[in-house]
Amino acid sequence: MSVNKLLLEEAIEDSPQTHNFLTVFEEDAGLVRQYTEEFHGYCQQIQKAQADLASATHGLAQLMKKYAAIRFPLEKEDSYMTTTFPLLAEYMDEISTMQQILASQISDTLIYPINRFLSADLEELSQLQNLYKMVSDEHELAVQKHMKLAKRCSEKQRVEAVEEVFQMRKKQHKTALHYFSAMNLMQHKRQFVFLEAIAGHLQAHLSFFKIGSDYIEKQDGQRELDLERTRTSDLVGSIEESCSDAVYQPEPLAPPASPSSHSQHARASNPHLAHKSGYLMLRSRAGLLQTRWDREFFFTQTGNLMRQGRRDVAGCLLIDLAEPGIYAEPCDADDRRHVFQIGGPAGRKPIVLQAENEIDRDEWITAITNIVVSGGGYTKDTCASQHSQELPNKEKSASSAASKDVAQAGGFDDSWFDRVPIQFDLPHLTEAEEKSAALFDQQLTVVDSKFSVNYSVRFTGSMEVPGDRGDALVARTIRQILTARAVHNIFKSTDYNLIVSDRGIWLVEPQSKLIRCEFLLEDISFWASHAENTRLLGLICRSRAVDDGNLFACFTFECDSAAEQVCASIRQATRIAYQAFVSRKSEADKKKSKEMPMYHYLFQDEAVSLY
Repeated sequence: MSVNKLLLEEAIEDSPQTHNFLTVFEEDAGLVRQYTEEFHGYCQQIQKAQADLASATHGLAQLMKKYAAIRFPLEKEDSYMTTTFPLLAEYMDEISTMQQILASQISDTLIYPINRFLSADLEELSQLQNLYKMVSDEHELAVQKHMKLAKRCSEKQRVEAVEEVFQMRKKQHKTALHYFSAMNLMQHKRQFVFLEAIAGHLQAHLSFFKIGSDYIEKQDGQRELDLERTRTSDLVGSIEESCSDAVYQPEPLAPPASPSSHSQHARASNPHLAHKSGYLMLRSRAGLLQTRWDREFFFTQTGNLMRQGRRDVAGCLLIDLAEPGIYAEPCDADDRRHVFQIGGPAGRKPIVLQAENEIDRDEWITAITNIVVSGGGYTKDTCASQHSQELPNKEKSASSAASKDVAQAGGFDDSWFDRVPIQFDLPHLTEAEEKSAALFDQQLTVVDSKFSVNYSVRFTGSMEVPGDRGDALVARTIRQILTARAVHNIFKSTDYNLIVSDRGIWLVEPQSKLIRCEFLLEDISFWASHAENTRLLGLICRSRAVDDGNLFACFTFECDSAAEQVCASIRQATRIAYQAFVSRKSEADKKKSKEMPMYHYLFQDEAVSLY
């Protein structure tokens, strides 16, 4: 049976049939309220999601605008990202504005009608329902009291009972009229309140798309999009044309008929490889009589052969190529092709690997052999430190002569940096060296020195340089070291305390207080901060391991604070040391007790050289 509305004329009768009809309406109103609350919850989620989307888009646009301001060490000034990202950031900002407008429209058209229906209609209906129930109970009590009057009751009691029934029945009738009217009105509103909310939501999105369409037409975005699609398609086509089938084939399908055809199908082996990376098959034992071959990624790094699984986040050491007796040669294993092994001294089990083709196998053998011959691909520190290992004088003299030739030429050659090895960390101390190493006494240094400052730095690397000064030389060295660290996946650097005083500069381990490196002020020829990254510091020092003293090395650091502060402290320390030297010389001249050699001091605006 379908009931459209409650009849107001039957409100005064309060019949059981009217109560039954009212019960059906109340049950329906309860379900409508439950459904409306759930509907309202999802609408709030939509509005919140749209507001979060607008906020996230705005934040992304601001981050894209900051890209050009961040000085990436390897980013070119005229790169595509630097020129294109600010333009795309403006577009993203416009999109965030449109999304904020959409969020506001959703709040007005989707949330507001449901809020009004819940707070005004359903809440009022709930209050009237409670009031109607209370008034009905009071009317029932008044009727029961009137019906219990005795035949011999006084006139006063009869009048009071009749008056009470009259008031309660009148009150119940008025309450029923309001309650039935509100119930009928709710049944009428439920027919369109949800449709109104959904229609408003759709209208808000249509307005949003209209704004976006107008904006694209105004910016001629479709033409730019078509142009970008054409450029991308042309680029993909050119890449596909340049990549022959040999790029995807692990080895040629057929032997070449001539040397010219060989060049079209396979590359030539490089006999001068010093670094190599790629996938190889590693043989390991799976049981007593079985072996297994696993495909992993291998690469050489600072004299080590590293391995890394496909799902590993970092590589692990497979073998140290700097160990004595290491060699690589082809071998036969498990009836497989292109197999080679890395062996060592007698008693060491060889490592068996398999490459995809013969050229790849030969290149791996060549690279490993070259690393072994060169002593691991790196050298120990050659700085003016009491803990450094000194190279032979003959080798240092030759390197010094090369440095002098380049310096006299009025600049430095880029090929120099490709030939000189890089040290990424200070040599590790043995137990005996740690016991004999000096400890840094901060209190004693402060007492003996007129000036002392402590900075937290990270040592990024050092290498020999072909000159003793120059901002360009320091910047070129920093770039070479950072590029090499990125190529070899060396991201972790060691923390040190850099102590600057008028007595010298010390590099001290923070925990153990061991002095890892000491620089005398007269050995420091130049220092400067990087022009683009203000936290990078370069320090050029003279080595005392050669007779003529013309071998220089540049040490690079990443400072926690601005590198210019460290440079200012070094300048102040050298001035104090120079004033102390002049004072001592003046006193010596007056007393004429002894003669002191006169050193040449050169002051610059950015750096001070003491020899």
